[in-house]
This record gives sequence, C-alpha cells and structure tokens, in this order.
Amino acid sequence: MNKIKQKVLAIILILVTIFTNVQPALALEEYEVNLGVDMATAFSNWTPISMYSDGKMAFPGRWSYNSAGYIVNAENTGNMTGFYNPTTNYSDMDITMKMGSCDGDDDTLGCMIRFSEDTNHNCTGYIFAYDRGGAVHGGLYKINGRQFKTASLVQLVSFPNTKWIYQAYDTVRIKASGNNIQVWVNGTRVANYTDATPIESGSYGFFSFSQADSRFTSITGKAELSHFTATFDANGGTLSGDGTKTVTSTKKYGTLPTATRVGYIFGGWYDAKTNGNKITSTASVDIAADTTFYAHWTPVESTVNFDANGGTVTTTSKKVYYEQTIGDMPTPKREGYTFNGWCTAKNGAGGYITSDYEMP
Repeated sequence: MNKIKQKVLAIILILVTIFTNVQPALALEEYEVNLGVDMATAFSNWTPISMYSDGKMAFPGRWSYNSAGYIVNAENTGNMTGFYNPTTNYSDMDITMKMGSCDGDDDTLGCMIRFSEDTNHNCTGYIFAYDRGGAVHGGLYKINGRQFKTASLVQLVSFPNTKWIYQAYDTVRIKASGNNIQVWVNGTRVANYTDATPIESGSYGFFSFSQADSRFTSITGKAELSHFTATFDANGGTLSGDGTKTVTSTKKYGTLPTATRVGYIFGGWYDAKTNGNKITSTASVDIAADTTFYAHWTPVESTVNFDANGGTVTTTSKKVYYEQTIGDMPTPKREGYTFNGWCTAKNGAGGYITSDYEMP
C-alpha cells in the first residue's frame, strides 16, 4: 500500500513540476503582427512614393492591380516609383516578397524595410535593389531623410551577381533585427549587414525604376510593433502620475497622467507646447519616435460685477481670466456725487482696485 502511495505521490509531483514550468506565451496581438497582404487591398490603401518636384510627384508610374493577383507598373519611369504601407511603425521585421518582370529591359526592382516618409516627402529606410544585369544596382542601400530617388541612396552592401529572372518571380526575403539587416534572394543570403547607426523603425513597401511591367505579389512575414517613450511635461503645472510611459505603435495610449495648476483648467496632452495634436487614453499610438507631450491649460474665467451702489452704470459685468489684469472699467454716475473708484466692499473697507488689478 505504501508503494502505491509513493507512486501516486511521484506522479502528482511530476505533474506539478510540468505545470509549474509552463510559461504563458506572449500574445501575438500584443507586440507582433502578421504581415500577410492581399495585393488588391494594398493597391487600394497603400501610399504611392516617388521624388517630388514643384510640389508634385515626379514619377508616379502607371500602377494597377491585375486580377491575377499582382500589382504592376506598366511605365518605364525616369526614377524610383513604388508603394509603401503608411499605417504602422515596426521595429524588428521579417518580410518575404515575390517580384519579377515580363519586360526584357535591364532595369531595377526592389523593396523597402523600416521605411517612412515625412510631410516634406523626405524618406528614411533600408532598400534592397537589383536589376536583370546585376552589375548596376544590385545591393542593400540606406536612405536617410532625403527624397525617394537613386541619388539619395547610400550603398551598404554590393551584390553585383544577384539578378532578377526574366518572366519569373524571385522570392526576396529581407529581415531587420536590431541593428542587423539581412537579405535572401531565392533562399541564398546576399547581405548580412550590421549598421552602427541603425534606422530603428518604419514600415515596408516595394518599387521599380525604369522598368516597365515590374510585378509584385505575395507579401508575407511578421513584425514587432515599435515601442516608444512618451514623456509628459506639465508645462507650468504639477504632474500627477508617472512622467514617462512606454507605448506601442497602433495600440491605445492607455492611462495617462494628469496635471494641476493653480488658476487653470487642465486641457489634456498635446505633442507641442502650443497648438499641436491632442492624445487621449483611447487614441491609437501614431508617433514614429520618442515624443514629449505637453499639458495645455485654460485659465479660470471669473466674472467681475460692477455695482453702482446707488448710482447707474452702463456696463454691469465683464469676464476676466486668472492672472489677467482687470483692464478698463466703466464709470458710474450718481447725481450730487463724485465717483471715487471701484472697491471690493460697499463701504470701501475692501480697498480700491485699478485697471492693473490682477485676478487672483
């Protein structure tokens, strides 16, 4: 009987050990996303990209979605033109695209990773490019705050023997992990580059240059959503709560600190000391870098009433804000009396006030 009990106890101990060693997996939707893209949706929702001249896109290309499932540029453009996903900032990314051409020209196809474009159309990111001949543009490049054109690209790695295949799709995989960027073409790694000053986040896309009938299809992969530090500046007030928090791209900001300031009403958090864009706890994180948010304030409004105290006055009240001087005041009239000024008490005990009196 004791032996049976010992066996049962051993089984229980083993089960307890097994269950206590099981660690909860990080939910995919918290920090990682799958990047499978329907090409028709991408064509409808992604942002076209090219260099700009006189406020207009210089090389928009002639892009369209083909019912066979690919996006195609039918125009031989004079410089780079393409599309990118504008909606999300990712940090670590691992993306596979299929691309090719049914035109015989010896020109360039490629894709972007950790890519972004600012309001002045300056672009930042890593770019893979190759052509049919291989010798001209084959390489991994970096663009950092410049227009989307070949002259803006800085080559990091050259692979002149890597070429796209006429009338076929190549499988291009590009991976960014920390400061390391790797590229594979049809399963062969052609680049393994460590960047001392890495671009840390962005999105992804594809492009062609001077290549009619360039085609892109089957974009898959996964990425980690970028994390940023949100710093909160009370802007003349006193902060209540943590002064910083980590936020995740596209997720909600969540609980935000509050702030107080004597004589002022707290108006929320903005990305500039004056004006700017307001964030709330339920807003989605759309910043692309660590950002300081500033408290905005509205001074408390007070009503100053003017009591003629036996006389008459045309203006009986005015609105004055906290720490604002009272300014011009009306002059009352009373027959047989001389007006001496305004006082905070009927019998004058409160003391007289003048136009430079500041509201407490």
